[in-house]
Amino acid sequence: MSYHSHKIDSTHSHIIGRTDSVTGDTIKENDSIVFCLNCHSCFLEESWNYMNDNHCQQKQTLSFVPLPPPQLIAKKKAQKLIAELTDSMINPSLITIPSFVFGFIGYHLTVSDKISFTVIGVALGIFLGILIGTLTKTKKFKEFTGIGGEKISIYENYIETKNTKFFWNEIEQINFKRTMRIEYNKQHGTEKAYSHTPSLRIILKDGKFTEIKLPTKNYPHIKPFLFGLVWASQFVSVYFYTEHEKEYGLIKSFDRNYQGTIKIGEPKQLVYNPEEN
Repeated sequence: MSYHSHKIDSTHSHIIGRTDSVTGDTIKENDSIVFCLNCHSCFLEESWNYMNDNHCQQKQTLSFVPLPPPQLIAKKKAQKLIAELTDSMINPSLITIPSFVFGFIGYHLTVSDKISFTVIGVALGIFLGILIGTLTKTKKFKEFTGIGGEKISIYENYIETKNTKFFWNEIEQINFKRTMRIEYNKQHGTEKAYSHTPSLRIILKDGKFTEIKLPTKNYPHIKPFLFGLVWASQFVSVYFYTEHEKEYGLIKSFDRNYQGTIKIGEPKQLVYNPEEN
């Protein structure tokens, strides 16, 4: 058997009562079930076999029964970080700038025994120009100057962004949105999928809202943060809309497998993007 099967017992109360999406049967104690590794959806073993041991375009399964989302205990304690999303990419051109500048100066030294202040000035001017332009794109510089690079953090009692805390009892709804586009190359007869920058809108009960562009489009990086939003759905309504095919499959599994106030918008299109899977 090339997959992991689990026999459900009384300790799996958070699994008992779920519905097998293939047969429509209710999962009961003593049933043998299989969990998709990618989306954590559970299926009766017969259903998994019926699907040719394949879900979410892959065959891997969980080797353990997943635990339910943690429930908060009302007591005073340090805030626990549930999920965080930030742009941790460093621009690789930072590494090449010194090599370019010193190579530029070295070239002039090989041509003549002396190097003029003009050459040094030109080299340093190029160096500083490229350095400043590059630094403005890096995470550390953005955080230091306040330009972009905003991280979004989900804690036990609130969500924080732009150094502002929004407590669960203040929030009406949190909206996650990602749209996709396809560009066609008529000359080569090819097409390529692109993702617009995903956004998060926090709507407060007083009618005000704030909207944040997420610091990354990368699906594997965003995936843990989506689980954090599902965790938050036990306190606030969370609305998901995505046109990213794989992300949509994950989000659909949330509604089946987790308790909470979760709403899912029907996408106008579903686009498969191998570069962001």
